Amino acid sequence: MESIVQLDQHIASDIERGTFEAFQCQGEPEQLIEAIVQTLDIFFTASDWEVSRGLSHVVFSHKSCEITIAAKSADAKRTAVSSPFAARHQMTDIMIISRNSDAISNQAYLLAVDFLRVYCSSYSSDEVDLIRGGFPLLASVSAQHNFESDNVALIFRDHFLEDNLGFLLSCKDSGINPRWIFALSKGDRTLKRDRIASYLKSLHFNVGLFDNAAFDSKAFDENTSSVYGLIEQFVLQAKAAGRRVILIDDGALMPMVFGQRQHLIDFTIELTIIGIKRLSKLASLSMPILDLARSKLKTALVYPEISDACFRRVRHMLGDEKFSGRTVIIAGYGNAGRPLAQKFRSIGCQVVVVDVHKIPLICAAEEGFRTFSSLRAALEQHKPMLVVGCSGEVSIGAEDLDLIPNGCYLTGIATRDLSEINKNLGKQQIVNIPGFGNEYRLAGGRVFYQLGDGRSVNLFESDSIPNKAGDIFRSAVLILLASGIRTPEKFCTGINLNQVDDVLLESGIYDAYYETYLEQAGSPK
Repeated sequence: MESIVQLDQHIASDIERGTFEAFQCQGEPEQLIEAIVQTLDIFFTASDWEVSRGLSHVVFSHKSCEITIAAKSADAKRTAVSSPFAARHQMTDIMIISRNSDAISNQAYLLAVDFLRVYCSSYSSDEVDLIRGGFPLLASVSAQHNFESDNVALIFRDHFLEDNLGFLLSCKDSGINPRWIFALSKGDRTLKRDRIASYLKSLHFNVGLFDNAAFDSKAFDENTSSVYGLIEQFVLQAKAAGRRVILIDDGALMPMVFGQRQHLIDFTIELTIIGIKRLSKLASLSMPILDLARSKLKTALVYPEISDACFRRVRHMLGDEKFSGRTVIIAGYGNAGRPLAQKFRSIGCQVVVVDVHKIPLICAAEEGFRTFSSLRAALEQHKPMLVVGCSGEVSIGAEDLDLIPNGCYLTGIATRDLSEINKNLGKQQIVNIPGFGNEYRLAGGRVFYQLGDGRSVNLFESDSIPNKAGDIFRSAVLILLASGIRTPEKFCTGINLNQVDDVLLESGIYDAYYETYLEQAGSPK
C-alpha cells in the first residue's frame, strides 16, 4: 500500500493533468475517510472495484484504473455558524484523484465527486448543534408536540435560511418523518442555501426549488414545471396513504397553482402579506388559511428585525459611501418601511417617504418626514443617493426610470418592489457586478445601481435576521401547525387572522419570549 508521501507525489502529478477535485470538511482525516468509505464502498464493491485502505486515504482500483481519496489535516477554524462563542474545530482537506481513466472509471469518478461535494458542503454535527442552540423557544415548543400518529404530510416553501433549517429539524423532532416533508426553496441567493439543501437531503427530506419568479412572470419554466409535477405526486401519495397535507407557504403560490384542486391541501399557514393579498383575489378558497403574515406577533416583533437586516445589509454593501446628510427615499411606509425610515434618519439621512395610501402617509408626515404620494413626484423634487422599495408591490415603475439620478442606488425588501425594472431595459444595458448587484446604463451616459439580485436585499448572499431574532416566529409557525392539526374547529374556510392571534396569545409564547430574552438586561438565559 502506498505511503502518504507517495500519494502526495501522485497528487502533484495528477494536479498537472487536471484529473482531481479538492474539498474541505470539518473533522479528523481518519474519521472522515471511514465515513466516506462506508458510503462509497457499497457502490464500488458492487461494480467490481478493489478497495485498499489506509488511515487517511482509500484507493479504488478497476483493472489499470485508480481513484484515490486522500485526507490531510488543515488549520482548525470556527464553523460557518455565526456565533462569537463558536469553538474552533479540526478541518480536513480532502482530494479525489483519478488515474488512467476509462469510461467506467470516469463514471465512477464523477459519482464520487458528486458525493463528496454534497458530503463536504453539508452541515457538521457541531454546526447543527449551534444552530439548534439558537432556538430555545422552538426547542421548547417542539418538545410539547408529537405528530408521529397524526398522519401528516408537510409542504414547506420559504427561503433556505438557518432559522428555517432549525424549524424543519424541529418538525422532524416532533415526529414528522422527513419522507413526508417537502422543503422548497424560493430561489433567493441566500448565503447558505446549498449547504442547507445538502444537509436536508442527507436526512432524506424531499428538497426542491419553486421559484416565485416563475409566478411573477406568469410562465413556468422547465424546472418549475418539473418540480410542480413532483409536488403533485407528493400530495397524491400522501392522500393515498391517508395523510393530511399541510402547506407552510411564503407567497401563496401553491394554492394558486393547485387552482380547483385546493381541497387536496387541508390547511395553509401563510407567512407573507403579498401571499395574503394574492389569496384574497381568488374567487374562492376551499381550505383554512392561517394568516401569520398580518398577525400581531409578526407585525410587532418580526418586521422590525427584517428592516434591521435590510438596513445592515445596505450599509455593508455600500461600505465606503457617506450616508449622513444625503437623501434616502423609502417607497412604502408599512410594517417594514416605517422602521427602516427611522433607522436611516437615525444616522443623519434626509429621509423622504412615498406611499400611495393616505393613513401611512399621514403618519409619516406627522412623524416629521417629507412625504409624497408617488415616487415620481418625490424624484421631481429630490435627488436621492438611495431608493428602497418597501411596499411589497411595484415600488419603482418604468415611468420613474428617467428621473433616477446618475449614480443612484436602488434596492428593495420584497421581490415585487423592483420587478418592473428589468422588464424595461435590454440586457445590453445591464452589467452584473458579482457580490454586489447590477449596473444599469442609460442613454446620455447616466447610470444607476441595483443592490442585490432584484429580490429582498436582506437575503442577497446573506442569512438575513439572526437566529435568536427569528426564534419566536418559527415557534409561532409550529404552534399554528399543531393547532391546525389538533383543533381544526378553531379555523374556518378562508383567511383566519383573529383566530391566529387568539391561538398565539393562548399558547403562552409571549410570556416565554419575554422570560427568555427580555426579563433581565444582558444575555438571554
